[in-house]
Amino acid sequence: MLLATGQWKDFSRLPEWISPVEPYLAPFLANKGRVGLDLPSVDCLVSKKLPARNKL
Repeated sequence: MLLATGQWKDFSRLPEWISPVEPYLAPFLANKGRVGLDLPSVDCLVSKKLPARNKL
């Protein structure tokens, strides 16, 4: 499954902010198989706990 959010426009540098994947959606996405996003992370860029990544 490929998800295009359109949030990250300038690929030459990291965005200052992104909308994270809600942790409760991670198991649903994981059941779909491989997931691709046009974002550098599924969690907030400043997240230390990485809740969505840990559920994937």
